[in-house]
Amino acid sequence: MNFNISENKWFTSTAALFFLACLCIAYATFYALYYADQPLLDFYSFRQTQTALTSYWLIKNGIINFYETPVGGYPWSIPFEFPIYQAIVALFSNSTGVGLDTSGRLISYLFLLLILPYTNSIFKKLDIDSRVSLVFSALLVTSPIYLYWSRTYMIETAALFFTIAAINYFVNICVNGRGYAKFIFFITLGLLQKSTTPSPLFIAIGLCFLVYLIALGRQSGFSSVLSDVYVKRVLRASLMLVVPILITVLWVSYTDQIKNLSVFGSQITSSSLSNWNWGTLSQRFSYEFNNLVLLSRITKHNFFLGLGWIVTLCAIFYNWRRNRKVTVLILVSILFGLAPIYTYTNLHYVHDYYQTANVIYLLAAVSISVVYLPIGNKWMLAVTIVLILVNIILFQTSELSTMMKRNFTDKTETQLAIAKVIKERTEKDAQIVIFGDDWSSVYPYYSERKGFAVPKWYKDYNKISVNPELGAQPGKLGAVVYCPRVDLPKLSDLTSWSDNQNWEHLPIYGCDLFIPYVNK
Repeated sequence: MNFNISENKWFTSTAALFFLACLCIAYATFYALYYADQPLLDFYSFRQTQTALTSYWLIKNGIINFYETPVGGYPWSIPFEFPIYQAIVALFSNSTGVGLDTSGRLISYLFLLLILPYTNSIFKKLDIDSRVSLVFSALLVTSPIYLYWSRTYMIETAALFFTIAAINYFVNICVNGRGYAKFIFFITLGLLQKSTTPSPLFIAIGLCFLVYLIALGRQSGFSSVLSDVYVKRVLRASLMLVVPILITVLWVSYTDQIKNLSVFGSQITSSSLSNWNWGTLSQRFSYEFNNLVLLSRITKHNFFLGLGWIVTLCAIFYNWRRNRKVTVLILVSILFGLAPIYTYTNLHYVHDYYQTANVIYLLAAVSISVVYLPIGNKWMLAVTIVLILVNIILFQTSELSTMMKRNFTDKTETQLAIAKVIKERTEKDAQIVIFGDDWSSVYPYYSERKGFAVPKWYKDYNKISVNPELGAQPGKLGAVVYCPRVDLPKLSDLTSWSDNQNWEHLPIYGCDLFIPYVNK
């Protein structure tokens, strides 16, 4: 069915959607640029500054010390993801002179925009109406979750970009049998950058390709299974699946070995966190989880207050017999949109930014649905505009918008104020110990000092709380931060320790900094 109105008219639905998509991209770009220099103290500052800390020390030390994230104490390296995004930001900042905070936010947003050519290519290869890509582009960049998290100093959009690029080349393989090397390249980058983003889809792709090979064998006759063409395809498919897994396993094994070099690192190896990441079977079926993640974060805040489900269900019902391909694509998109939250259940429950890995597929489902509903061009445009306006209203009335516009300075923020004093009053090779801020990287990053943010779950917490110097290399301790105040260590104990060291106690905005007296 052709929904296009006469092409000899100057104004078509395609032109209108193109104009809308451009307006939406301009809207998102304004926010990405206008608030790009905001300090990394907005939501999940601990994760943003941890990512930025790696970039900072890449600039500081280069590739000699490849992966330092000095927040967990000596020997400073606690590698998780392969630092692709961190290295790109470091290179951009170092070569342009743009500050790290700004560089990280801009590169993150750029990765979001780079997704659009690949999604357009996917829709084109699948022979989908070109207007789907325009609707999708408008909905993606105005979606609250992407509008906010795409301009944070985080690896989310980079991992998502690699994943979407890999899907594009997988579709290419299925359509014309080409693109194996490019698929391997991008899916490997995705797995290395953040394994939880592409892995559920990688498994689905592997299963799809297995079914495809079986179907191909049946079509050509199993008597010709050993034909050169079939054997080559099997070998390519094997490499396509085995190589990324092998590289990822080797990287994870390496990171665990490095982490095991310290007591702190040994507590956060992949094997130690595995059960926590996956969650439990009962959690997947619990009302608490589904209400928070599926109904609230996804449906209410990022799927048009549930209107997205209505649109997609109507499209599925209408196209069930009329257009099976469209129906299958909508269903597969929904499956891809739900699979990650039920794979890494606890991660999605604890972290609300994790849904950046899967909401994109639900937006693809609703974009296909809008175009393939039998409602005519005018109503299709009207529905698209309504969805865009719902996105904008949801964002503007959310905590995300409030936080994005917040002004952070060392005159109002305790963390920046304390970090500023440390930076001004300690040597560049000094090290700091932090109590009360879990294992956040905010103080080490903004003070530009290596440090140990000691979380309560650290095995030797009691020892280090009595003797803070245990958190630094001998003779290197330059400051102790106590913020916010916790039960252990007690302020009186730190004060006594400070007096014995002949250090100064500086109360700053309700927190406490212990630092050597300035030599006059």
